Amino acid sequence: MPTEIGYFTICVPDVDRGAAFYGDLFGWTFDASPPSHDYRHINNTQLPGGLVNEDAQVVRPYYRVDDIAAAVARVRALGGMAEEPAESKSGWGSLCRDDQGVAFNLWQPAPGF
Repeated sequence: MPTEIGYFTICVPDVDRGAAFYGDLFGWTFDASPPSHDYRHINNTQLPGGLVNEDAQVVRPYYRVDDIAAAVARVRALGGMAEEPAESKSGWGSLCRDDQGVAFNLWQPAPGF
């Protein structure tokens, strides 16, 4: 079997702010914040993941979306940055940053991907 992503974390300077942004953007819900506010687990996705309080900007997952234009508009409306979508063999993509500057990509797959 090929290796697949089994877990991911998104490093953000402010975990609660990150949970608000990603919750609004993707509909994610999170476990209650622990007293230290260092980590929030996403509790409604098949692929397990979470937000961790670190200044390092690491992990740039590609989030699959049905409508790249609508997703880009939503990122911008929430205070994030999104480049204009670009087409490639695998579909349409946009490099984005959340409202804290953490990078991620949106991807609308081409047929067959």
